[in-house]
Amino acid sequence: MVQSRHVSSLLVAGLGLALSACGAGTPPPAAQASNWKDVDLCSLVSMKQVQAVGSDLAEAPTRRSDTNSRSCSFNSIDGTHVVKVTLYHPPAALSAVPLMSGKRTVTVDGRTAQAMEDGGGLCTVRVPFQDQVYLTVSIHPSPTKSTVSPDDESTASCDSQVSLIDAIMKSVPIK
Repeated sequence: MVQSRHVSSLLVAGLGLALSACGAGTPPPAAQASNWKDVDLCSLVSMKQVQAVGSDLAEAPTRRSDTNSRSCSFNSIDGTHVVKVTLYHPPAALSAVPLMSGKRTVTVDGRTAQAMEDGGGLCTVRVPFQDQVYLTVSIHPSPTKSTVSPDDESTASCDSQVSLIDAIMKSVPIK
């Protein structure tokens, strides 16, 4: 009887340890990332979203990273990026240097962003985050999927992509 209780206690304790260790040793899910380097940028955009603006897509996105940036690019077969998401943290030596202003400001997911490229269907938006981290979203739709003429230099390019940029912003697990 005593031995049975002892075994039961060990089983319960072991189960408790096993449950508390669930996820230990695995990277935190994107929804819980606290550091910009932990963000899985490719998970912020679905293939369905990319297919809505691109055609002749490569099968897998391209990931790049270095000390100060991480990016995920969904490319067409010819190598042109269709949707590219980048997180950038300037090196300390450049932190006091102001970043170049965009062509105009836009509001995405309630934040003020700089439209760095906005014309001919192409849209690149830079959004500031915490601790001098910047998110850049570049959308270069395939000509057959763009609602904006390649000659159009109005604000229509980024205006037509606000819903996609908003969706990406809402998925970013840092603030």
